[in-house]
Amino acid sequence: MKDKIKVTLAPADWQVQLLLETIDMHCKLCDYISCIVHKRDSRKPRNLYYWVVDGYHKNFYQAIRHEFPKINTNLIPLAFRKIAKAYKKWPCEPYKFCGTLDCSNYTLSIKFVLPSPNNIGMLTISTLAGRLSMHFIFDDTQRKELSVAFNKKRFREYELVYQDDQFHLITDVYDQKIKPTGPKPMPDCQSSNNTCYQ
Repeated sequence: MKDKIKVTLAPADWQVQLLLETIDMHCKLCDYISCIVHKRDSRKPRNLYYWVVDGYHKNFYQAIRHEFPKINTNLIPLAFRKIAKAYKKWPCEPYKFCGTLDCSNYTLSIKFVLPSPNNIGMLTISTLAGRLSMHFIFDDTQRKELSVAFNKKRFREYELVYQDDQFHLITDVYDQKIKPTGPKPMPDCQSSNNTCYQ
């Protein structure tokens, strides 16, 4: 089985800029957190949510909500996790992040996947303008992995990457078992509710 699965989003023309703005804001959020972690010289930072970083907010989460009021609240814990992982190795300068939006099944959800030979589905994803619905396309050989990649019963993390004028949604699937016989095919309209740090 593949370690990762990647699908390509097919947003409408008017949605492209909203996705780019959301990615940009998320990168600014990560850079903001990164600068504070680096300034505090906190090696292998933990429990970032509860850090007190100023005299106005009782924890770091509230300070970020104040600093980035338009960003989806579910993206903040994802940013904390990303920074904590990055700072396992200490840099001379604060890490910088670009080109990636961290998502989870709280910020995106699959709406449907059409049966073969139609390798297209629809999902919703949170942006600065609220949730947007858009199609995604995939290779037919990915059908088994799709049922794992979009499983709502378990918390999953995704990366939305903008590369070569396309948006790609990527997630790991190696941590889930896929039955050798494969899952039942998804019927029509089944409901289911690059970091460049250096």
